[in-house]
Amino acid sequence: MVKWFNDAGFETEADLLASSYPEIMKRLKKTGVRFHWNIVYSMEMGLQNRAWNDIREDEKKALRDLFQPSTNVNSG
Repeated sequence: MVKWFNDAGFETEADLLASSYPEIMKRLKKTGVRFHWNIVYSMEMGLQNRAWNDIREDEKKALRDLFQPSTNVNSG
């Protein structure tokens, strides 16, 4: 995943924190990375300094709600 983020122009945690999730996913998509919820969940847990698999169902729902329907990261 580090290579994906570097290829999308994110070199540091600060770069990620300065961007929105929709922007991050759009930039990843431009590098050929296909959208997957596990990427979003992993980013969120990493930014919280938690294990990637520590995410709770309510946190997953909050992230899915954030992306639906306006960000349109799944299309095109």
